[in-house]
Amino acid sequence: MQAFVQGLAKQFDLVILDTPPLTAVSDALVTARLADYVVFLVRWEQTSRDLAVNALKQMRDLRKHVGVVLAQVDVRRHLRYGESGYFNPKDREYYTN
Repeated sequence: MQAFVQGLAKQFDLVILDTPPLTAVSDALVTARLADYVVFLVRWEQTSRDLAVNALKQMRDLRKHVGVVLAQVDVRRHLRYGESGYFNPKDREYYTN
């Protein structure tokens, strides 16, 4: 697998390795060892905090750059609870329409 990924990296500017959830099977952690960067996807209000924290702890030993993406955010609902500080008020219409 390592030789395969290295071969792809020589041919392409970007190689994306999509894996199953980190805590579901060992494939994801093994594959993450081959990556230069890891994008950790967390589904808003679906992925529990404990699950996300434990998964990130598993990746700590990889010594890789890890980015976290919060996906499928219900922006209307998020704004309704008064948490609009993350957005510029001028952009509110953009995020809710």
